Amino acid sequence: MASRYWVGGGANTNWITAGNWSATSGGSGGASVPTSADDVIFNGVGATANGTSTISAAITILSITYTSGFTGAMVHTGALSVTGNITLHNNYTSSGSAAIILALGTGTLTSNGRVLTNQLTGAGGATTVTKTLADNWTVNALVINSNSLTLNGFTMTINTTLGTSSGSLFGTTNIVHNGTSWTSTASYSVNNNLTINGDVVLSAIINYGKGTLTINSAIDTYTNGNTLTLLSSPTLNTPGTGWNNIAVNSSQTITLLAELMCIQLVSATAANVTWGGSYGWQCVEYLNTVTSASIVTLQQDVVYAIQGTFLANASRKGSILSFISSSTTVKAKLILDLNADCNVLASFTDIDASGGRVINTAFGVVTDCKNIRFYEDLAIIAKTF
Repeated sequence: MASRYWVGGGANTNWITAGNWSATSGGSGGASVPTSADDVIFNGVGATANGTSTISAAITILSITYTSGFTGAMVHTGALSVTGNITLHNNYTSSGSAAIILALGTGTLTSNGRVLTNQLTGAGGATTVTKTLADNWTVNALVINSNSLTLNGFTMTINTTLGTSSGSLFGTTNIVHNGTSWTSTASYSVNNNLTINGDVVLSAIINYGKGTLTINSAIDTYTNGNTLTLLSSPTLNTPGTGWNNIAVNSSQTITLLAELMCIQLVSATAANVTWGGSYGWQCVEYLNTVTSASIVTLQQDVVYAIQGTFLANASRKGSILSFISSSTTVKAKLILDLNADCNVLASFTDIDASGGRVINTAFGVVTDCKNIRFYEDLAIIAKTF
């Protein structure tokens, strides 16, 4: 491992020109071009050290530090991959759209108040990349191209794109999204606290794991037929947001800090789901096609409303779908629209299902669902005659 100082003065301003680099601060140029084992320093020491540095090809280094003494200009036309620490400063200027890549390895990210106009990319292939923020960061875009990127500490603000199409985001860093889009795929998710303040357009599939999802703006969840899949006991604070589809396909506790509104609430795999918090949901359709034992826990004295279709197909005897209240003495309130279409194969315990609409069961009209089980299959016994 060695240090390389930018001193300029080479035949051109290219990063890959050896004449621009010195092995010592303010020393003579002609040292080797920095490699993946080298620490790079821009400190402005030297007669030509505050000129322009152009990254015109893909470069990988160990770390990079800009000090207050560097007042030159960076031109990013090639990607810069850094495996360790990144330390920025406000005194230099920057242009070009090539990404700064958080490559495989651990490191500390220090912005010193500088807004990064580049895209910040996590790229470690199938390996986790972990970085710690030493202060708050603002970036043009954050895109994860590794199996997972872990960001810990402080807050990162995104001005345009959050991309989780090729990797998941984890860690304690709070993410604030003021930008224009959140792109994702079925395999990856966001697991940090995420606050959306901008009019962000969502891709068709959005996955959110743990943490708190807060939405303070009007976002469009319908144009792309978005499905928000909840994975790992998140907290949702999305007042005023009407979701297209909400999918819950794993056992977890989902805490609601505001009423959850959606067109369709779906569970297609066996999952014991607790809806926590002091708010309920209001959806046009509730579709639960689970064919094995599952329990849905609703909070006591909280209203959950279904406006159109209530489809709760349970299964075989002994693998029933059960709706229960969080309290054995205070019921949860399940309210259906008068015109709701109900096909319910489930048990209800301490659920107040009264309120003017009808649930049709094998036993007729239900107005109080406490301790009632519907549509149990007959046991079939083979016999030889």
